Amino acid sequence: MHIMIDIETMATSNKAAIMSIGAVTFDEKTAPTREGFYCTIKLGDIGNEHREINPDTVMWWLSQEKEAQSALIDEKHRTTLRDALNNLGVYVVKNLKKDSIWANGASFDLGILRHAFEQHNWDVPWRYNQECCMRSLRRIEKYNLFDGKWAEFKKENENCHNALDDAYCQAMYVYSIIKEK
Repeated sequence: MHIMIDIETMATSNKAAIMSIGAVTFDEKTAPTREGFYCTIKLGDIGNEHREINPDTVMWWLSQEKEAQSALIDEKHRTTLRDALNNLGVYVVKNLKKDSIWANGASFDLGILRHAFEQHNWDVPWRYNQECCMRSLRRIEKYNLFDGKWAEFKKENENCHNALDDAYCQAMYVYSIIKEK
């Protein structure tokens, strides 16, 4: 299975404080569902303590819809960064196998997660050559190869900046391109 990951953060560097992580699985035969991995991380958590919080990013979050802001502080899915990384690692090892791990900008989401795993002295649960970038597909779309699919899927995603919803929307986009005909 492929995995699509999305994270929400409080900065844009690889040391960014991670606020939520969402991941879903899919392959050429199986469309993603909204069932997957999801957690929110308390900003004051000791694991986030040494991670970056950028004032511009905080201001950006304050300008977002209340629904997006509420998703960041979702108590139902709240955990520590350490537990979030551990549980994500288990999810990835269980589901990834030989396929790819995707993100909308592999160097952003996957780079921040890589840094967090390394900060905890843990192995990253995927190989560097499994990383794929959805942003590259979106750039190719500009050449009319995928018939405006990204706009279609983005419009269907009602809850922007919820890591699980974003991962699902992004996975549906990739799935629509790679699915078996």
